[in-house]
Amino acid sequence: MKVVVADDSRFMRKIIRKTLEKIGVEVVAEASNGREAIECVEKYRPNLVILDINMPEMDGLEALKHIASSGVKPKVIVLTAVNQQWAKEEAKSLGVVGFVPKPFKPQQLIEVVKNAVGG
Repeated sequence: MKVVVADDSRFMRKIIRKTLEKIGVEVVAEASNGREAIECVEKYRPNLVILDINMPEMDGLEALKHIASSGVKPKVIVLTAVNQQWAKEEAKSLGVVGFVPKPFKPQQLIEVVKNAVGG
């Protein structure tokens, strides 16, 4: 499985990468904003994208709209501190398969990833 991680925090991307590597998941690219996330999805064609909502330049919801309309169609998990119902509803309408609230425990992320990919 190939994963793209998009979060504006380098520290958070590192934690996500280390957590996923523990269960044998390959992070093929990291992005610090929505535009980079779209570029990584187009370039690496991942099975899964872990996407923060609040990012600079282009937020995660805007990036999600582009990803959802692309030909790649990866599964998407939203990882965010945003606890606004409208954001969750919009993300769900765009096909998000899971949510992980920040801050998170590694086991939370692992469970959502496994549920998303059927493992």
